[in-house]
This record gives sequence, structure tokens and C-alpha cells, in this order.
Amino acid sequence: TVDVQADSLYYTVRGWGAPGEESWLTRYGTIPDFPALASMLQDEYSGYRLNLILIDARYRTGEVYEFCRLHGGCIPIMGVENQFQPLRWSMIDRMPGSGAPIVGGIRLLTIRSSQFREWLFHRLAIRRGDPGYWHLPGEAGDDYARQITAEILVERKDTAGRLIRKWKQVRSANHYLDCEVYQLAGASVLGIRYLPAGTTQAPGAPATPSKNTTP
Repeated sequence: TVDVQADSLYYTVRGWGAPGEESWLTRYGTIPDFPALASMLQDEYSGYRLNLILIDARYRTGEVYEFCRLHGGCIPIMGVENQFQPLRWSMIDRMPGSGAPIVGGIRLLTIRSSQFREWLFHRLAIRRGDPGYWHLPGEAGDDYARQITAEILVERKDTAGRLIRKWKQVRSANHYLDCEVYQLAGASVLGIRYLPAGTTQAPGAPATPSKNTTP
């Protein structure tokens, strides 16, 4: 998953397995531009090729769309709050005039980001060894930790006494948080929760049996 900024791209690579959508962070960091991202698509990660790439299209939207048109497996994604369903697909590429969808054209995935943020913080509270544990490598640094905890859920009551829950950003940088929220969306798209126990799909190639705890 990729968070696009003006002068760089933040990314995370995760492996996923069953049961409970257990997950392993295999790589994270920054790269300077889209050509560098194209190069990453050819790499292997813990012995796997990338299966799905989600790229935030809220910023530099045209560049993201064009990159996804050129590279299979890449999908533009945006987080929104004003939709009921967790995931929603919209066709971007349509025929001029008729508006008919172009076969093989790109689709935009929008997610209800507050819901996936809550799921992420639930995952961070799961104990090691329990289903759904969120694995981090030992070398994960302070910058990563600060960014994925850059927002907090604030609760208050409105004038009618109704409880309002809203995410509040408490640190300026939250790029890895966005990447990890998109990771959960990607797991939903791939149907990881429906994999048989003991399989991994992490982060590429068809799901394969694994007796190890790493992807």
C-alpha cells in the first residue's frame, strides 16, 4: 500500500494468513517517485511476489490513475467518511460520449476509513499468538510507531446528547497509518478471512500452505 506525497511515496508491504487474518509487516519506508515504485513491483518479499497494490489517489490523482493503467495489480484507493458500506468500487475509465465502462479500465476503491481505523487499533491490541496478531519486525523504528499512532478516537456528546465519535490527528505525520489502514482494506478485497487455516497469501502468488509463522 502506498501513501502519495508531494515529493515522496510512503509504503508498507504486508503478508497475510489464516486464521484470523494474521499479518506480517515485511517492509516499509519511502521512495522518491513512481519509477521507483514500478521497480519495487518486480521485487520479491520474503519469497513472495506482490499480489495487490493499493495507491492513495487523494493527491496527485492523475498520476496515480495513469500508473494504475500501466501496471496490473495496482488499484487507486481513497478513504472517505460519507459512505455507508466499508468498500465501494467506482469505474474511472469510461467511453467518451456514451459513458460506458471501458473493458479493462481502472476502478477506484473507496473505503469508509474510520471503520478500518477502528479495526486497525483493535488489531494492535491483539496479543502475540492469538488469531489476527499484527506482526512487526524487530527493526521497526520510532518513526513507524509514531505515525501509526498519530490519530486518536475522540468521543463527545452533541447538543442533543448523542454520542459522536471522531478521529483526531495528534501528530503531523500519519502516512504509515494510512498505509496500514489500506492494508486492512486490501485484506478484505483479497478475502483473506475466508482462507483455510494454515495458509498464507503474503503478499503475492496464490495462497499456499505454510507450517511457519512467517510469510
